[in-house]
Amino acid sequence: MIRRYISLGVALTASINVAACDSTVWLDDTLPSLTAVYASGACKTSNSEIDISVVLVNQGDSTSSNILPTTRVAKEGATPVEELIDSGSFIFNPPPIMEAKVQQQLLDDGDAYGESETGLMTGDPSTVQLAPKNVSFEWASSDPSAGRIPLFILLMDQSHSVLGLSRSEQRFGSDIGHQRITFFKSLINNLSDDFEVAMLTFSGFTTDYGSDSSVVNKPTRNRELVANALEELKFSNKYQARTPLSQALNDAKKLIEEQPADTYDPVIVVFTDGVEDGDNTMSGSNIEELASFFVQRHVPVHTVQLKAKQDTAPASGDLDAEAERPKPLEAMSALACQTGGDFYYIRNAEDFTTNNDLGPMLRNRLTGRWSLKVNTDMFEAVQGDAPGVMLTTELEATLAGEVERFNAAQTIESITSTVKTDNRIWILNQAQ
Repeated sequence: MIRRYISLGVALTASINVAACDSTVWLDDTLPSLTAVYASGACKTSNSEIDISVVLVNQGDSTSSNILPTTRVAKEGATPVEELIDSGSFIFNPPPIMEAKVQQQLLDDGDAYGESETGLMTGDPSTVQLAPKNVSFEWASSDPSAGRIPLFILLMDQSHSVLGLSRSEQRFGSDIGHQRITFFKSLINNLSDDFEVAMLTFSGFTTDYGSDSSVVNKPTRNRELVANALEELKFSNKYQARTPLSQALNDAKKLIEEQPADTYDPVIVVFTDGVEDGDNTMSGSNIEELASFFVQRHVPVHTVQLKAKQDTAPASGDLDAEAERPKPLEAMSALACQTGGDFYYIRNAEDFTTNNDLGPMLRNRLTGRWSLKVNTDMFEAVQGDAPGVMLTTELEATLAGEVERFNAAQTIESITSTVKTDNRIWILNQAQ
């Protein structure tokens, strides 16, 4: 697995350079130093270690809320955050959702739980130990002091399976209520003002999965223009049955290559509900070539995958039969880990509008992340041949005496016992 790390020593150098540009944020000593912590994703680095992406935020708007190594804490004598944080600043707690099962002796008491994940179902939770080992900061930019324009590139899956148009009924659409549109409009509107935005929409009809083209909106600071383009996706008739995800990524690569040198710091966010059974374009040399380009150009690729609905009785000859679709995309999870991005697995479209953590977590993650290396017995404890593991835990972070927690678990409605939101972390079984 390829990750780009800035050690605390290197980060200190970056901090001096950024401070020279008068971009260092100070945390007001009259306000809490830490108001939220998020565990946005994780990657397997070995059979005994995972790398968890952590986002720390403080009181402030979208331009100042991300706590970076350069952030200075006034109540700590203007000490940079990088000097206040180490692996001991983080601990993992047993999540509340598991307490009842522990009390019923259905589970052992532990600080985390893992479940095998296939997309169709999960296995029985197993007790997992997590022990923080070290922490460093990884910038989204290769050089945060260079003054390049941050460029947010959004790739939007506009295929039949998302829209529910593959059959006469819409019940098989993964997001017929267009809640993804509401989410991404809010995300873009809350980006810091220095971001430019480009959007690519993709769907296809060919059977070779690789010859369709994306519809590209060039980089712009006009958020209203992008918001209108997103809104139009609800009503557009420019959709097809297939999901040419590989082609869309190649089109994003081409868009980056077309921009003036040293002008932008691109970051890619891909939305999809998966690819059709039989599509092998996201494997082999194609994905390796894409990964190599994005790593070389320092372009993190984040994937937001919505679980596709399963058509248990597809019509004969229907191109959009989804019987084999509801599963996480291993290739996209691997691409995220290789390029310094995160993989977000969304089980229900409702999470886009009811999960209050998802938006600020992803938005602040675009600037950078705290890389928390953790020793674990997860892959020994969670057995099975499933492609990944769903991790349930509670991450507790401490900064300047302030403590915040992130519940990386399912939230259950007490009356109906149904899942309200799901913040479990999907981790690919195979290190990349």
